[in-house]
Amino acid sequence: MNFETYLKEHGINQSSVERFGLKDLGNRLMIPIRDEAGFAIYNKYRNLDFDKDDPESRKFIFDPGHEAILFNSQALTNYKKYVFLCEGEIDCIRLDQEGFLAVSGTAGANTFKDRWVEKLSDKNVFILFDNDDAGKKAAQEVGQKLVNAGTGVRIIQFPNGCKDVCDFFIQGRTKNELLLLIKESVGVIKIENDKLNQTDKSNQVSWPSPLSNEAFHGLAGEIVKLIEPHS
Repeated sequence: MNFETYLKEHGINQSSVERFGLKDLGNRLMIPIRDEAGFAIYNKYRNLDFDKDDPESRKFIFDPGHEAILFNSQALTNYKKYVFLCEGEIDCIRLDQEGFLAVSGTAGANTFKDRWVEKLSDKNVFILFDNDDAGKKAAQEVGQKLVNAGTGVRIIQFPNGCKDVCDFFIQGRTKNELLLLIKESVGVIKIENDKLNQTDKSNQVSWPSPLSNEAFHGLAGEIVKLIEPHS
């Protein structure tokens, strides 16, 4: 696989390539990892020759001295009241491309540092990990950490046959359909005075698709407004 093919298969456009500084290094895709101030501190590489059947083949490679951090953490200063927490950088970039605020850990779903909880404490968090056993298990564990710290959380489940964020959009699904997944998601979200949780369904309303003016009334409307991308 080459650089262009990988980007096409994941729906990453040239604007996102430039925005996040993705580089073509032949058999590797370079992803600059930046700190909260936006300064590059090391690089992560996607091995484009990765062979899942070869035990010696590594899917990701890091610069020496790397540590797990939140990718795109500089965006957390954004005024938006929500953030999508993804499993990997490419999924994070794909959501950013759609106009959503998103971050991901640089070491995969099984690594979520306790110190990251505070960084997400002022947002409502929508967890969008991969649609496999490992991703589902990690989403529950991370969600519990955040909820225990008082953060509003929802765990979003992809439809059958859809493995992750990039796959969701590559299959032709839209932002509106992502909003519908949030309505159906599991967990707890704090909207102002804890108006919604997973056991309180008495005042939820259906969301039309595509979204009409009716979608912006009542509790569902609050959720739509909360995560509606802004220019």
